[in-house]
Amino acid sequence: MEISIIQTRVLRLAIWALGITLLVAGCKSARDTADTSGVTTEIVQREFKQHFFTGQKERLSGNVDGAVKSFKKCIELKPNESAPYYELGRLYERQSRLESAVEMLAEAIRLEDSNIWYQGMYAQLNARIGNYDKAVKTYKNIIQQYPNQYDYYFELAGTYIMLGNYDEAIKLFDSIEEKLGLNEEIALQKQMLYMEMGKPKEAIREVIKLTELAPEEIRYWGILAELYDASGEREKAMEIYAKLAEMDDDNGMLRLSLAEFHRNAGDMDKAFVELQRAFKSPDLDIDAKINVLLTYYQETETDRKLIGQAYELCELLLEQHPDEAKAHSIYGDFLYRDERFAEARESFGKAAEIDKNRFVLWNQMLILDSQLEDFDSMVSTSEQAIELFPTMPSFYLFHGVGLMQQKRFEEAVESLLAGIDLVVDNFGQLAQFYASLGDAYHELGEHTLSDEAYDNSLSINEDNAYVLNNYSYYLSLRGESLDKALKMSKRANELQPGEASFQDTKAWVLFRKGRYEDARQWLEKAMDNGGSTQGVILEHYGDVLFKLNRIDEAVEYWKRARDAGDASELIDRKIADKKLHE
Repeated sequence: MEISIIQTRVLRLAIWALGITLLVAGCKSARDTADTSGVTTEIVQREFKQHFFTGQKERLSGNVDGAVKSFKKCIELKPNESAPYYELGRLYERQSRLESAVEMLAEAIRLEDSNIWYQGMYAQLNARIGNYDKAVKTYKNIIQQYPNQYDYYFELAGTYIMLGNYDEAIKLFDSIEEKLGLNEEIALQKQMLYMEMGKPKEAIREVIKLTELAPEEIRYWGILAELYDASGEREKAMEIYAKLAEMDDDNGMLRLSLAEFHRNAGDMDKAFVELQRAFKSPDLDIDAKINVLLTYYQETETDRKLIGQAYELCELLLEQHPDEAKAHSIYGDFLYRDERFAEARESFGKAAEIDKNRFVLWNQMLILDSQLEDFDSMVSTSEQAIELFPTMPSFYLFHGVGLMQQKRFEEAVESLLAGIDLVVDNFGQLAQFYASLGDAYHELGEHTLSDEAYDNSLSINEDNAYVLNNYSYYLSLRGESLDKALKMSKRANELQPGEASFQDTKAWVLFRKGRYEDARQWLEKAMDNGGSTQGVILEHYGDVLFKLNRIDEAVEYWKRARDAGDASELIDRKIADKKLHE
C-alpha cells in the first residue's frame, strides 16, 4: 500500500467535444431568422449544411484556416445559429486566440443559453485568461441548470482554489459530499486545503473520517500519521506508526514515512535504519527510492558525511532492482561526481545494456571515455550510438575525435562533416565541430581547408583558447601569417594564463619572427609552469639558445628533450652536429 502526506488531486477539465450529429441538430434552432420563403430557405439551409460539414472536415484534417473560413460562411448565411460560433471558438482556442474564442462562445451562449457544452467551454476559457469572476458565474449557472453534473462542481471548486478562496471551495466540496456521501477524492482535497489554510485540526478530521470508513486502508493511516507529525503531535503520530507496523511491518512506504518522522526529530541514525529497510523492500517502487537518492545527491554536494550512506543505499537499490536502468544510472551519477570514472563508465554501460534507447546514457559513456582517454572505446561506443541515434550530431563529434586519436584522419573528416550537416541552432557545438575539423585537416596536410575550418570556428566563438592556440601554432610551423598567429597566441594566453603549451606556442611564433630574446623569456615561463619535463618545450628552448649563440647550453637542452621522449625526429642530428636543423 502507498502512503503519502498529500494525494494531490488534479481537478478535472471537462472535455469540450460535440459530435457532428448534435451540432447539426442544433442548426435547427427556432431562433433562425433566415428567409423562410420556400425555395430560398431550402437553398440557404443546404448551403449552410454544406459549409458546416466542410468546416468539420477541414478541422479534423488539421486545416484550421480552411475550417475558420467555412464556419464564418455559415454565420453569414444563418447568423442566429449557435453551432458555428461554438466551432469558431474551438478553432480560435487551438490557435491560442483565447480572447477571440471567448467572444465566439459568448455569442453561442446568447443564442442558446441552455447548452451545457457552450457554457462549460466559456467558463474554462475565462478561467484560462484570468477572468475568474465570469468563470465562477458561468459554472454556478451550469450547476443550477444541471444539478447532477458533478464535474462542474469540481470545476467551480478548482476556480475558487485558483482565486485563493479556499472557504468557498470547501463549501462546494461539502455540498458534493451531501449528495454523494463520503468520498476519498473530496476528503483528501479538503485535507490539503485545510493545511494550506493553516488549519491542521480540520485537515486531520477529514482523514479520520476516511480511516473510519475503511480502517483496513493503510494509506489513510499513513497520511494521518504524517499530519499529526507535521502538526507537532508526535506521540499520536508514533502511535499510528506502531499500529501500521502491526498491520504491515514490511511496507516500504511505511518505512519511508518513519524515516522522515525520525529525520524531523533529529534522529538521523534511526532515520537511516528505516531507509535501509525501505530500500530492501521489493514492493517499494523504484522511483520512490530514486527520489531519496536524489535528495542525498543534493545534500552530499556540501555535506560529505552522508556519502557513505548514499553509496550503501545505491548498493541496496542495485540488489533489489538489478534489471532497472535507473538503478545503474543513478549509481553512475554518484561515481562520476566523485571522479571514479572507470566505475562510472561501467555503471552507465550496464544501464545502456538494459535500456539502449536513452540518449543520455550513451552521451555520458562517451564523456567518460574522453575523461579516461579510452579512444578505442570512444570510437566503438560512438558507432553504436550513431546507429541508434543517426540524427544526433554530438555522437559524430565524439566519433571524429576518437578516430583522430587513432590516426584515422580521413575517416575523422568524413564523420565530422556528417555531424556538421546535422547541427541545428547549436552554435557552440558547431564551433567544436569546426575546431576538430581544423585539427584533422592539419594532420592530412590540407592547410587551406584546416585554416578555413579554424576561421569558421573562431567566427562563432572568437575566444576559444584551444582553437586560437592550435591555429597560431600551426601557422608558426609553416611560417605563414605570423602577425595573425601572434595576435591569436596573445589572446589565448590572456584567456588561459599560465598554460605551458600556450606559452610555448607564443614563444615559437616569436621565434619564427626572429624575436629570439622574447621567445626565450616565454619558454622560460612555460618551463616554470610544468614544461620543464616536456620534450617539445625543451627542444624549442634549445633552438632559441642556439639562435642566441649559446651553443653548449642548446645542446644540453636538446639532450634533455631527447630523454623526455617527445622531441622531434631531428633531435639526434641536432645533438650530433651541434647545429640547428629545421
